[in-house]
Amino acid sequence: MEIFIKDIKIGQRFREKINPFFINNLALDIEDKGLLHPIGVTKDNNLIFGRCRIEAYKLLKREKIEANIFDFSGSNLRRAEASENLLQSGRSPSELLAIRRFFLDEEKAKARARMKAGKKISPNKEPSGNFPQGKSRDIVAAYTGKSPKTLDAMQEVEDASKAHPNDGKYTHLWEELESNNYKPFKALRILRSIKSMEKAIAEAKSEYDTEDIEKLGSGLVSSVQLYYGEFREVAKDKVKDDSVPLIFTDPMYGEKDLPIYAHLAELAKRVLKDGGSLVTYGNSAYIPEIIEMIRNKGLKYKRIIAIELEGSFAPVWPDVTAAWKPLLWFYKGDKPTVHGRIRDFIKSKRAEDKDWSPLKQSVIEAGHVIEKLTVESELVHDPMMGQGTTGLAALQIKRRFIGIDKDSQQFKIAKSNIKKVISVISDREHAVI
Repeated sequence: MEIFIKDIKIGQRFREKINPFFINNLALDIEDKGLLHPIGVTKDNNLIFGRCRIEAYKLLKREKIEANIFDFSGSNLRRAEASENLLQSGRSPSELLAIRRFFLDEEKAKARARMKAGKKISPNKEPSGNFPQGKSRDIVAAYTGKSPKTLDAMQEVEDASKAHPNDGKYTHLWEELESNNYKPFKALRILRSIKSMEKAIAEAKSEYDTEDIEKLGSGLVSSVQLYYGEFREVAKDKVKDDSVPLIFTDPMYGEKDLPIYAHLAELAKRVLKDGGSLVTYGNSAYIPEIIEMIRNKGLKYKRIIAIELEGSFAPVWPDVTAAWKPLLWFYKGDKPTVHGRIRDFIKSKRAEDKDWSPLKQSVIEAGHVIEKLTVESELVHDPMMGQGTTGLAALQIKRRFIGIDKDSQQFKIAKSNIKKVISVISDREHAVI
């Protein structure tokens, strides 16, 4: 039968938002083919299902719509709406969560009633058939056709979005999930990654005395400490135990220099935080020896990151020219702390003498590794800093830096380079150094 649209009562719905684009297409389809499926209402004209069809009819300026009449009321009306929605494909996360909330309240009430009546099902007995078996969340999940974990993932993303309504902190994740651009677990993984990074930044900013820092722009903080001397002696007093998320360094490459890796590993074992990383360059001819030395000091080996070199390369052996160099990645603890995915192949590039990078060597690989293994305001340490490449890369992405070098000429160059970069960053971000 046909009823007047103005007489239909539209109460609270599982679907809170209606897509205008969808309504417009639906109206065109109805105008072309007619209404294939009538809406559903109760005897009192309360809408059960078909709100989008009503909106399409309104767009077509029609006063009446074909409807089927059902004898539903109260919670049965909401159940009928949910059932109709779930028969359709493409239910949005917000609809699925609204349906879950409705049924969860009902199931919890039923569970309380069963408990009160002494009719709780024993796990050792067969169910009587009068009560559904299982936890409320599992029963409710069956109504939506999604697993409890999938619904939990949706809920966590929605809760995070609603918790920051003014700044829209996580709104983009919820919008991507609602539009089906993200699957629930992808959105949840990104959310937790963002929260983890925010927590790490907050912890990093609280770990040092603000009297000892130099402020860079946007309220972010960086501290630069440069020390002349042999790192095994200097670091004893200047680098605290369990304080460093990342050591990034470039030792000498000769066979006679191999013992330095054992000393480097001893330093890393002491000063790295749990989950902190040691990333060091090494001679490709001695990779097995270097890995063994560092492992023997208690660090765990992760992998090699290959750096492709650009331009003309110095010969390493009489019959070998180096076209790449290895970065060896080790870590302390059960697993390394990583923010995002780190590439295991990086194309290096010889840096030009630009205002922010006075070195003739690249900061690309150092910058990528630092960005993935630390967060803003965390500490990066280079015990053999040379001309300061690691420090330059760290400053560019607002990390703190402690650099040490025993070569007086290299130390002076590093100090000059880093001062120059601090000045450029200060001018660029209008900060007082």
